[in-house]
Order: sequence, then C-alpha cells, then structure tokens
Amino acid sequence: MEFQEQFVLINGIRTHVYQFGQGKPLVFVHGWPRPAKPAYFSAWHSVGHYRFYLFDLPGFGQSQKLRGEVSLSAYAEFLDSFLEKLKIEKPIVAGFSLGGIIALRYAIGHPENLSGLILCAATNTSQKLNFWIVSSVRATIAVYQKIAFLRTLINRMVRSPKLIKALWKMVEPKVETNLPAAQNTIQAIQKVSLDLSLKLFQEIITMDVRNESRQIKIPVLLLSGGKDNLIPLKAAYETARTIPGSDFLVVKKAGHTNVINEESLGRIKKFLEKIN
Repeated sequence: MEFQEQFVLINGIRTHVYQFGQGKPLVFVHGWPRPAKPAYFSAWHSVGHYRFYLFDLPGFGQSQKLRGEVSLSAYAEFLDSFLEKLKIEKPIVAGFSLGGIIALRYAIGHPENLSGLILCAATNTSQKLNFWIVSSVRATIAVYQKIAFLRTLINRMVRSPKLIKALWKMVEPKVETNLPAAQNTIQAIQKVSLDLSLKLFQEIITMDVRNESRQIKIPVLLLSGGKDNLIPLKAAYETARTIPGSDFLVVKKAGHTNVINEESLGRIKKFLEKIN
C-alpha cells in the first residue's frame, strides 16, 4: 500500500500527515505517546475502500508543538482546523486512547461535521479509571508543579528505560517489553514533552463529559480490551451507557494498546457498512 507523506501548515503549526487509499474519508487520531506511523494502521485496509488520513498531533512525532494553551479542547479544535485545511468533509473519525478522548470532544462540539465515530480504548469519564495509575499520575503532577528544583530529576526519571518498562508492565502485563509495540512506545515516551504530557493527564484524571456525550446522535462504535488495565471494563461500560445507541465490543483478550485485531476489524467493517 502506497502512503503519501507531507507536511501541512495548520494554524501556523507544521503538521506531519500521511494519506493512503481511495474512497470516503476516515481520519485517525493517535494516542499517547506514539505518533502516527503507517505500520500501526496498515491492517485497516481490510475494512473497505476509504481515504485514510493519519497525522501527528501537535507536540508528538514530527509535528510542531501546540500554540497557546494545552488542553483536550484545544486539541479538538486543532482537529477541526485539520479537517478544514485538508478539505475533508463528513469523515469518520477513529481515535485511540488519548486520540479517542480528543475525537469524542470534537464530536460533542461539532457533531454536524462527522459521519461516525470509532473510539478505541477511550472513555468519557475519569470516575472509573484505574485507581493506582490515577493516584500515581496525580502525585507526579503535584510534585512537578510545586517543587521546581525536582523537575529536572523527574524529567530524567520518567525517561529511564527501566521505569518506562515498569509502567508498561502495569498497563500491559501480557505484552512483553521486548516486542516491537512495546519498544516503539518506550522510545516515544522518551521523546514526548513531560510538561505537555502532564497537562493532558491532569485534565484526563478529572474529566467527566458523560452528560455532553448523551447528546451525540451520530453512529458511534466503542472498542474496549477485556484486559485493559488503564481504562478498565467498568469505564468502557459507563462510556457506552452514556452514549445512546452506541455499538460496543469487548475484545476479550486485548489490553489497552492491542485492541485492534481480526475480531475488532471485523466489527469495524460491519459498523462502516451500516453507516454507508
């Protein structure tokens, strides 16, 4: 499959973009911390004939950082600008983890611009997230914000391969750290800005857009890993419950990062056929 790679200036931000395929538009929004890479999405060609778009969010991969405030809403508005700049009309948007949270925010604010929404390992509330992971993030943010002289130390610590591997085992205990998916994630964590990450995490661990989600009328497919330690099933069920009419699949043996497999691609294909 041939990928078209380019850099596009969006709101003054040099943005790294890939395109491939022919057909109706389907836009991917990647998760934290891995940027958009064709290898992550090549299996999607099996769901049908689409024009696929994937891009590095500002501050990730090869895209320049976001200008102004860093927030989920700011990223949702950047997605709006991305669609406008590339003249993408009524796409289906597929978001993964952080990307799913951003895509959901976009659907809440601009439902008229979308044909459908696919949320992979994402949620609309922090209320059901893994307690220990949320507590660890909250403690790290508190120290980082209040004790300035420790920021350099924290920056070094969180980029330590040993610590990253330990965190990976908390999130994906069934996926060995020597596998390509884990290695790519470890490398991405070492590159992404800690300040950017903590600002996003701070908002995620307090977010609750369940009421807003109830107003979504477009077709929505939710995919959740049965072994997801970061966004557990109770969070996924709560998200599905608060998006009326949403289609929901639990990929029983999947964790947080490997929810896309033959089973889920089959459900995605059926979902897309129903929309079209």
